[in-house]
Amino acid sequence: MKLNKQEISKTRWEYEAIFDEAEVAEAKARILEKLAPNVKVDGFRKGKAPLVMVENRVNQMELWQDVMESLVNDLMFEQIRKDSLAIYNPEVVPDDGKIKNAQPTVKIAFDVVPNVELTDYKKLKVKFAEPKVEAKDVDELIDTILTEKANPVEAKREIKDGDIAVIDFVGKKDGKPFKNGTAKNYQLKIGSHQFIEGFEEGIVGHLKGDKFELTLKFPENYFEVELAGKPVVFEVELKKVLELKKPELTNELTKKLWGKDLAEFKAEVEKSLTAQKTAEAKQKLLGEILKELRKKAKLQIPEKIKEGQIASSKAALENHLKNQGLTLEGVAKMSNLTPEEMDKKQAEEAVEILENELVIEQLAKDLAIEIPDEDIKMYHEMAHGGYDHKPEKLRKGSSEWGQISHRLSQEQVARTILEFFVK
Repeated sequence: MKLNKQEISKTRWEYEAIFDEAEVAEAKARILEKLAPNVKVDGFRKGKAPLVMVENRVNQMELWQDVMESLVNDLMFEQIRKDSLAIYNPEVVPDDGKIKNAQPTVKIAFDVVPNVELTDYKKLKVKFAEPKVEAKDVDELIDTILTEKANPVEAKREIKDGDIAVIDFVGKKDGKPFKNGTAKNYQLKIGSHQFIEGFEEGIVGHLKGDKFELTLKFPENYFEVELAGKPVVFEVELKKVLELKKPELTNELTKKLWGKDLAEFKAEVEKSLTAQKTAEAKQKLLGEILKELRKKAKLQIPEKIKEGQIASSKAALENHLKNQGLTLEGVAKMSNLTPEEMDKKQAEEAVEILENELVIEQLAKDLAIEIPDEDIKMYHEMAHGGYDHKPEKLRKGSSEWGQISHRLSQEQVARTILEFFVK
């Protein structure tokens, strides 16, 4: 490959790469090997046909796009490592698009962040207070564990807090059922606060077979805008009352469920809780250290990069909320924030994450942190392997190699930060 590099400005670079025939052929072979198991070729079992025959049966445009994407990804991860660049917003401009061009040319323009300057950071020292786990903490966790093992048993009495109500209900607004407001044989634990205020409280005291109405009002900050602040009526039928019977904590129980006697089980719970609280405390401390390091750092992040980070962060958040049936506007309402305040909060968090990443990457350089090849290979095998699945061979210098190296490097920096700065 022939590579021409141009520094357009301190915050803008461009690569022009001309890939040779051997590189293109190797990338194409890798892509075809991935496609082969799903391509049917008469006379051959899937995955056993010669690659040249597989190539003749796939979409040539899509194949070429996959080849170019593989070449560009490998180039970017390997070259930015060599040039020690923090890059954002890459724009790829391919050659004239001729399929099977023997030596394709690609131009890649991208924004860069100038090297972060960390001043006097080695003088920073913080104290870490080991979290204390008391007997009541252990007892509460054991009670939670036993609750998860509880068996629901039908009770012939009035329903009370902690019971499970099996109900049919229809929610109506202005006399008409509203979306997602109807269910049959719904199991609702009283006291779980899954529903709006007044719903669970209105069920308490009823008996199996009772039919009743609950006149309620959705909160003003409810995420469903059309229901926020609106009065509604729920028609409810209590079909069954289930009482949760927790098993008694005994030697026999702990041996049966966890293979330990009671004393060993309690000790294991305490150990687990201590590890959890310690990890949480260290994560909190790491955030505080990074905050101090950001104050001491000279960060010159171009506005275009900040805007790109904010936009991508917002898109990711919206997609995450969409999968949960929520919206940013709805979450803003639940948080008692205006849409503008929500946008500002999200933007500040996105920039903070960006600054943390840049500080961590600079620390990795300053502290000369290198991830051994064997660690990268082991991570890949653990992430992609299995009892009956052999992971695809990981190529050194590939984009995936770079991604794993970057992830492990950040994790190592986080551990080193705590070792380095904690008194």
